[in-house]
Amino acid sequence: MKRAYDGRLIDRAMNNLGDAVHHAVYDCGLAPDEFFGLFIKSGIAAAFGAGDPRYIADISGNRLFSEIRGALNLEAIPSTLRFFFTETPERWAGRVIAYYQWRTSIPFAELSKKLVFSFILTLHAEFKGDEPEKIAEVLDGYMKSA
Repeated sequence: MKRAYDGRLIDRAMNNLGDAVHHAVYDCGLAPDEFFGLFIKSGIAAAFGAGDPRYIADISGNRLFSEIRGALNLEAIPSTLRFFFTETPERWAGRVIAYYQWRTSIPFAELSKKLVFSFILTLHAEFKGDEPEKIAEVLDGYMKSA
């Protein structure tokens, strides 16, 4: 299967999307599904999924969320940067969806029709220590049954 970008960039892409979700939720007060909806609506999800280096490798997760807001002409959301020394479920889920999109090459907008972001959050407790490929196999099964 042809992927949008080289596998050497997947860790960076996963971190950027995970950090963006974390920032949106913990620093800006958005619900995880709200963030994902904005991500898709902004057009940045399509660019991210296509491997645009601006979004997968060249900026931080906080900046990625800022770009999403800017693309939608949304007012700045007051935020306070908080640092967590453990991985939050939201950051984990952002990393998972970035990996799954890269692995399947299914656009985020299409994924969201069957795979609600908050569903991925429900998997955190059971799969948080597993490799992304194992979680992707679980999501494959879910996508087939959805």
